[in-house]
Amino acid sequence: MTLRRISSFDSKFFHIAMHGCKNVRAHYLRISSPANSPNTDGIHISSSTGIKIAPSQIGTGDDCISIGPGSHYIFIKNIFCGPGHGI
Repeated sequence: MTLRRISSFDSKFFHIAMHGCKNVRAHYLRISSPANSPNTDGIHISSSTGIKIAPSQIGTGDDCISIGPGSHYIFIKNIFCGPGHGI
């Protein structure tokens, strides 16, 4: 699956959640939430493998990208992260 040129603004909780995914490519995403919005992860990855995210712009009130248990072979490159707590 490929996600390309998707924008998500002011989402609650996760903007994009990948759970149980395989071989997903995400390119040129634009994700934005106010810096003071609690618990707003940009991209949350869990129980997934073969995920590639590059290049994208992510700004949230919590984690730009969070990686949960059971995730393997995650490739993240050229991410502009901020505001947010990082990857």
